[in-house]
Amino acid sequence: MSNPMSAVTLAGGAIYLLVFESYRAALAPFGVNPSEVGISYSTAIWPATQVLLVLLIATLLASRLDSEGILADLLLRPTVSVPLVAVLLYVLAVVAQSQFIYQTRAGSPFQPIFAGRFSVLAALQTTLATASWKDGNTSSPLPSSRLLFLGSAAGTALIYEVNTQRTWRLPSADVVIQTSFLQPQGGGGLGPRPGPPR
Repeated sequence: MSNPMSAVTLAGGAIYLLVFESYRAALAPFGVNPSEVGISYSTAIWPATQVLLVLLIATLLASRLDSEGILADLLLRPTVSVPLVAVLLYVLAVVAQSQFIYQTRAGSPFQPIFAGRFSVLAALQTTLATASWKDGNTSSPLPSSRLLFLGSAAGTALIYEVNTQRTWRLPSADVVIQTSFLQPQGGGGLGPRPGPPR
């Protein structure tokens, strides 16, 4: 039987590259890099780790059910497990990526909901927002139409103006961004509730 740790290591590297590239592809239409909205190695790799854990659990269950160990031995081979995980992750990532682009362009808040908050691109989130200057400055007007908060990092907040399809980069220290978070409602849908100022 092949070494399962080598399979996990190879799969982890392939998954990280695939996931991070999916983040870049999802944010590129809005002129944003993953690092600009706080997406780092840790936020990208955690969903990949979840997928790996699911694969390992499935493999262990398969070995329990397979008395001769043929199926378990096959799944633990890097030449089988790495492509299998990569294909699974690619499909899930493309689905999440497409949903994010479509909903953001349409002005709809995006929250990854799949199998109880499990999502390959879990760091992709947008919320409805309003923006205003802290000092009441009116000489530099801010967008007032439908806005989506994309995220913030390194002292810069990013909001997407749906009507003009423009991404604004605003200094976090000088602007107040009021967001509306989404929470599950009775029927399993999502509804807004006022969030604290950012």
